[in-house]
Amino acid sequence: MIRRSRSGFTLIELIIVIGIIAVLVVVLVAVLLNAQSSGEKAKAKNFVNTVIPAAIGKWQEDTGKGNNEFPRSGNNRAGAYYDGNVELYKTLVLDPAKTSKGAYVGDDQYLKGEHDGKPVFVDPWGRPYVYRNYTAKRARGASEAEYRGKKHNDTYDIISAGPDGVIDNDDDIYNGSN
Repeated sequence: MIRRSRSGFTLIELIIVIGIIAVLVVVLVAVLLNAQSSGEKAKAKNFVNTVIPAAIGKWQEDTGKGNNEFPRSGNNRAGAYYDGNVELYKTLVLDPAKTSKGAYVGDDQYLKGEHDGKPVFVDPWGRPYVYRNYTAKRARGASEAEYRGKKHNDTYDIISAGPDGVIDNDDDIYNGSN
């Protein structure tokens, strides 16, 4: 009797190999998603801790403002979270772009969005940053207690609500944060 040798894989061997590949794909996808999330957080941190402070410093120097004067932010009423961002964008991008100096924040340093039809800086999740200048006089009748997310009493805040989009919780990214 002649025995033939069979070449190829058994069904069990194929299932094991496919299972190993599936586990590797799941691990790779999880690592990539985590890296993307970390990258978005790093972009927001860079914007609030490096880009905006540098732009404000240059604005202070060019306009003769002191180190304790910052771009206006409208009023500090609770419903005006994003109005400050409109003012900040106008001060650092639109107004200087009309002059020969150019914008204080380069086009490649921020994401542009809109709030009430006006241009604003948006975070990596597509939501406007919150900007508040606490050195300016408050609007009549505005209570600072109404504003959630306050971090710096005598300068300014620029805040991203983070991945969840809710201000005043643990994933907020704000100037001075690590």
